[in-house]
Amino acid sequence: MSDLPSIKLSAVGDIALGDQTVCYGYGVRSAACATGYDALFSDIKKTWHDCDVVMGNLEFALASPSAGERSDFFSMMNRGMDGGADALAQAGVGLVSVANNHIFEHGPDALKRTLANLERVGIAHVGSRTKPVVIKEMKGMSLAFLSWSLLPDVYWPDENPSNYYNVTSDIQDILGEVAMVRETVDRVVLSLHWGNEFIRQPSKDQQISAHRLIDGGVDVIIGHHPHILQPIETYEGGIIVYSLGNCIFDHWERTAMTGAVVRILIGDRIDYELQPLEIDRKTYIPAPLHREDGRAKKLIEEISRLHPLDRDEYNRALYAIRCKYRVSLIMHFVRNIHRYDLRDLLGLLIWGMKRIIFIFSIIGKEKKTPGVVYEGPIR
Repeated sequence: MSDLPSIKLSAVGDIALGDQTVCYGYGVRSAACATGYDALFSDIKKTWHDCDVVMGNLEFALASPSAGERSDFFSMMNRGMDGGADALAQAGVGLVSVANNHIFEHGPDALKRTLANLERVGIAHVGSRTKPVVIKEMKGMSLAFLSWSLLPDVYWPDENPSNYYNVTSDIQDILGEVAMVRETVDRVVLSLHWGNEFIRQPSKDQQISAHRLIDGGVDVIIGHHPHILQPIETYEGGIIVYSLGNCIFDHWERTAMTGAVVRILIGDRIDYELQPLEIDRKTYIPAPLHREDGRAKKLIEEISRLHPLDRDEYNRALYAIRCKYRVSLIMHFVRNIHRYDLRDLLGLLIWGMKRIIFIFSIIGKEKKTPGVVYEGPIR
């Protein structure tokens, strides 16, 4: 492969256009009801206006309740409305990955309508069983986009989520798909939902998997799920973005309200530039930070010094972070208890008690097997 043209790709991490559980009633969806979804993209879209492809991870379904469908806490948490798709399109987002651990939260119908909404506004989606791979031809180059989740899906125990989107616990499944497309395209870009939440460093196990994927034919890995910005690694000519953090999200901790846009130049070589962003904790509007801004420089320097942790060190660090996060979550809930509607508060308390009971039941196991927290009751 020689003298390839250069394709400009911009990617962001998690785009969550609903109210996440603990911010129900005053999160992203609620803010959008007042200002419109378009306002959320007013600043960030300036960073990718000159790019050929703009992509992100669509964390929540975009499906307004249909006629006769109930509209309460359990049916509306972590769920965006139909209009979110229109706002994504107007902001210039052309491709979204849908393989993640929340896209199937509201079941097959909500997923089906989400995909229909994306298609209605001309946004390509990748990672569903109906569209596992997207191939784009531009400037004489062909790019294959793949999307997979390595997180278990436990929302619908009577359904097999792999019948609906790309979810696995074995990267061999991903490597098999890469092998099928590698010989027919110039470059392969993989959107990957993996890792654990709120930890700044990836694990060495992740690094090993990432290297296997690059060796197997992937050129760029765009990671998400941790909701926090993690390092970027170059390996054998490829780029591994372990986690881009959040793009649009509702949270109370500053680290989760910081992410980045990565601009990747794909040609004979692959180069990248990272532009950090901060999400306003009241409006949830992300604002790009200039690379020479002191906060941006500090953040880029911080993640450049980080390295993957071995399994024991990673598990210890992750468990400590989770314990701290759980205290923070409870404090946030107490401080904002006045903001919940009484009926929503009851739903939140029921959800919280189920989660607390489960967490206490796996405390000993969680220290050695962090992924167990994703296997218990979520609803």
